[in-house]
Amino acid sequence: MTPVKTFFIISSLVLLQACAGVAVVGAGVAAGAATDRRSVGTQFDDQLLELNSVNALAKDEDLWEVSRLSAHALNSKVLVIGQTQTVEHQARVSEIIAGLDGVSQVLNEVRVQSVAPLDVQSKDAWITSQVKLKIYDNNAIPVGKIKVITEDSEVFLIGLVNRTEADAAVEIARHVGGVTAVIRVFDYVQE
Repeated sequence: MTPVKTFFIISSLVLLQACAGVAVVGAGVAAGAATDRRSVGTQFDDQLLELNSVNALAKDEDLWEVSRLSAHALNSKVLVIGQTQTVEHQARVSEIIAGLDGVSQVLNEVRVQSVAPLDVQSKDAWITSQVKLKIYDNNAIPVGKIKVITEDSEVFLIGLVNRTEADAAVEIARHVGGVTAVIRVFDYVQE
């Protein structure tokens, strides 16, 4: 291979790596755009907020090393869930997210406790799948309108919905075995 070709390939890989975050966000938006009530621009902004939130949290090594955290955005509000070891770490999560451009509200649902072990995480995945199946089976709730996340047996329901859809989803989640709480993270549209 000639030195020019080698240089071109290496240069291209470096440039493409910088675009990886944008490509991931773009792919995620494209996948959900058809069923989401938010505009494509808002979906893109929210996914970028999620990515930026996790990156900002990970940069605080003292926090990141003793925590298990995830971020989810809806209309520029960022929900952070997981576990951390101290009240100071929990407060730090809110400070970090509130300092990000584009965040209108921080919903800090991080629990001060030890990180959930693998068996709890597996149970959470099972609960999430059961809630999703029952929501998708319900004709009162359009498919793809509600995101379901479970953290330590607490179910978080996220979406842009009307009150009837929200109430139906909460009622479904409340009756799934193993659920200890259902937390609404909804923005409402007119029925």
